[in-house]
Parts: sequence; structure tokens; C-alpha cells
Amino acid sequence: MTFSYFSSIPAPGNFPGDDQPLMQTNYASISGLLSVDHVGFNVVNGGQHQQITFNNKNVPGVPTDPVSIIYTNSGLASTVSQLLYRNQNAILPISALRAFGSFNNAAGPAITLLNSFNVVSVTNTSSASTQSYAIVLTANCTTGNNVVVSITLSNVGGFPLALVPYSYSFTGGVLTINVTTIPTATNIINFQVFQF
Repeated sequence: MTFSYFSSIPAPGNFPGDDQPLMQTNYASISGLLSVDHVGFNVVNGGQHQQITFNNKNVPGVPTDPVSIIYTNSGLASTVSQLLYRNQNAILPISALRAFGSFNNAAGPAITLLNSFNVVSVTNTSSASTQSYAIVLTANCTTGNNVVVSITLSNVGGFPLALVPYSYSFTGGVLTINVTTIPTATNIINFQVFQF
């Protein structure tokens, strides 16, 4: 969008009637500009943000405390914009968390998610000795196959969480998490809620 604005209007020495058409243009441009990403004039909640649109990757200089800046720049290993926060000490990625989910442990292959973000589906692919889950993530929510995964198991059949070993792999948008049995246990770990 482009908004016309005459910064020298009203002009000193001009009659208001002479500047009136250009003043109307200025006021219309101010109204139009504020309505981009905001609730406009003469409406309930006028002036509040609806969204924030970044038109480019705008890398700022280092601010001096207490100033801080939110901006977009290319993400790690990606040319696509990522949202970043910068203060005097560091640059921090706001969008570092790419996906999460929680679900009940299920005996069958179909699993119902309790809560999730950027998760398409979860399938139980367990064997006799390992609880395994194939988690399909939303396309392009990650870049490459280098990810860090953290999991939590709730109500793990009397075993401390620290004793529950797990491993994971991530390839082609599918996160596979394996939770192996504890050597002293004869059955697959009986947990109720899996969170990742």
C-alpha cells in the first residue's frame, strides 16, 4: 500500500481553504495507515493491534539498555524470515519452539492428541521392547533434520523419570521417539501421558 502525505500542509501564510483538499488527503492517509494491522477509527477497540506485519528483514544495530527490539531476519540455516528479539546482550529467537504435543499412552496405532502445535498426527509404532511413536510435523515448521527434543512421561509405573531412557530421530518431517523398557521391568513402560 502507498499513502500520499503532504508534510508541508497546512502551509504558513496559506488560507485554510487553499490547503483543504491536500489536508483531506493527509487525514485520509493517516486513517488508512492506522487501519493497517490496527482497529481503525470510529470502531469499538479502535487503535488496538490486530496483527504485526513485517515487510522485510530489518536487522537493527545493538541497542543500549533499556531499549530492546523485535524484528525479523533469516532464521538459522534458512533464508525464510524468523522473529527475533535483541537487547544489549544478545539476539534471541522468539520462534525457537517449533512444535509440541501431549497424548495419552495408547495400545493401538491411532492416538488422540490432547494438545499440540504444528503436529499433524501421532502413530504408535511400538514393539515388544520399545514404546515408539512416529510424529508427523507440519511441513516446513523446521529446517533440516537437526532438532533438540525433550520429553516428559507422567505416571511411569513407579519408576523415577530419571530412569526412563529414550532416544529420537528426525527425518523428512517425521519425529520418531523411542522409550525403551527398564531392564527390571517385564512389560512395556506403563505411562499415562506423553509430552514432547
